[in-house]
Amino acid sequence: MTDRRAMETLQSASKNGVPAASSAVALGEGAALNGIRWFEVPLLFYFMVHFFPPMPSGIANLCLALGAAGVLWECRAEHWRRLERLRHPLVLAWGILVALLAISLRQVPDDLLRESWRYFSKDLLKHTLFALVILLYLDTADRARRVLLAGTLACALMLAFCLAEIAAMIWKTGRLKFQRDYLFYLMFFFPFLLVTYRFDSRWRFLCFALASATIALAFLMGFRGAVLALLVMSLIFSVFARIWGVLFFGAVFAAAGLAVFFYWFPEQAAYVLAKFQQTGSSGRVSGHWLPAWEMSMQAPWLGHGFGHHLFSYQFGLQMDQNAAWTTITTELPRSQHSVVFETLFMAGWPALLLLGTIVGTIIFSLGKMVWRRREAVFSSPWLSLALAVFIALIGNFLVFYQTEDPGWRTAPIAVMLAVSCHLALRKVGDGSSGE
Repeated sequence: MTDRRAMETLQSASKNGVPAASSAVALGEGAALNGIRWFEVPLLFYFMVHFFPPMPSGIANLCLALGAAGVLWECRAEHWRRLERLRHPLVLAWGILVALLAISLRQVPDDLLRESWRYFSKDLLKHTLFALVILLYLDTADRARRVLLAGTLACALMLAFCLAEIAAMIWKTGRLKFQRDYLFYLMFFFPFLLVTYRFDSRWRFLCFALASATIALAFLMGFRGAVLALLVMSLIFSVFARIWGVLFFGAVFAAAGLAVFFYWFPEQAAYVLAKFQQTGSSGRVSGHWLPAWEMSMQAPWLGHGFGHHLFSYQFGLQMDQNAAWTTITTELPRSQHSVVFETLFMAGWPALLLLGTIVGTIIFSLGKMVWRRREAVFSSPWLSLALAVFIALIGNFLVFYQTEDPGWRTAPIAVMLAVSCHLALRKVGDGSSGE
């Protein structure tokens, strides 16, 4: 069943009074997968590794080029009709945000401008363009399903790399490697695991094992921010999926694995217990947030420019005049450790207010869509993908990014995935446009 046919079916069902839950099949449930195009594999592979530095950049960039070329060729064959999606208000708002961050580069000292441009172009600009390609690509329920599964496979790939590194370190030194980086890479894709667990039974055991391993890894590293974000996302998913028993069993499974590791590595166990008994802010207030706030007020409208190195630079220049600022080590703080203070520092109040508006609008709109269809949310690829993006935005922007560095590579992709879901669901009467 094609998406156009599916939309007509659902619209007809709505007119005839058929319950929305029973007509969810029109969004792709039970339909056979259409043939995959040649460019989809490299495109989805880049989606999996866009924020995964262990992957060689040459391979990733080749996949990006092939995927983008295929999508643009497909748009050309359709006389560029898909470009109308770029007029969506959220797409335009994100474009304005990127422009504000670009304008902030005018504030950067000349000797640091090259490095700022490198960070801006590599992280934000490049992945905004990739996100627009994803927006043009996502036009069928089959493709929404593939994106959902690609997120699941991304978690499998990252955890495989992480476990290989940990095993190699144990083999060489007998000690457990302190590895938090992978949790930053995994945080966006974790909800894809949760949703796929219910959406596609063929992947259920893999998703359960990977989700448990991710939570166990966060506990094993004593990463309190990651633990909190993962638990919040798991709870939100459980509200929709109503699988409290599975959540409990997963927690027991993860706890059992942790107990084994702690028995083998008592030093790591002592460190983790000390971290979770800690009641302070790990120096974030005096070493990150207070300096970021005070320096932001020196340039509240344009900011200081894009890049963490600018925060360290300004901190070093002004620390002698600010006794309340502290450093945890002998080195200068690397970043603001908060999406709020980082955005405010980089581009001022206009950028922060715009980012908050974009994220808030997406969370509200997607939340309303999936909640109204919560009885059948796992019957449709579009609804399932919308739920994954909804959970990811809450877990990352409202929890994890409040105390850690935001992912500027991932943020535009999340926005464009949300726009794709919104457009698809609105066409079949699941959005708020009909109200």
